[in-house]
Amino acid sequence: MMAIASEETTTFRFISRSEGETVFIGTCIGAALHPGLAVLLEGELGTGKTTLVRGIAESLGISGVRSPSFTIINEYEGRERVAHVDLFRLSADEVEMLGLEEYLDRGYILLVEWPIPVLREGLSEYWNVTIDFLPREGECARGISICACGERAREALKDACERLYKATKR
Repeated sequence: MMAIASEETTTFRFISRSEGETVFIGTCIGAALHPGLAVLLEGELGTGKTTLVRGIAESLGISGVRSPSFTIINEYEGRERVAHVDLFRLSADEVEMLGLEEYLDRGYILLVEWPIPVLREGLSEYWNVTIDFLPREGECARGISICACGERAREALKDACERLYKATKR
């Protein structure tokens, strides 16, 4: 695990070598999320954004997560309320009409696949997650980079990394 930190942001990078490892990483980092935090997930089609969300949801006592590609927003209730959003086909105007910030104001954790820049501009506390294919590491390998913006988001990411480190040392 590599860590890069600065005063404004905190970034950690993980490598997953399977779908199961991606879910596991999601369960470790998801346990550190708090209401009002947005997680913006970027990556090519098929990199594992929804798989990571499934792990995050499991850590919050939520099962049955499915991609919101056609419904745009799936809401889940567990130990915390989660709104899982897919903005792949939407314009900036359509995204603004969704009022996603209201989810944060109402105490949801907001998980957004395919975020657009206008959404990021309106957020003060968020994680930006980028998932990349790593073909040199193996057919199923993925690089998962998480950059935290905002003080509470940075603290949550540090907590998530500690959880993941402890879970892998068992």
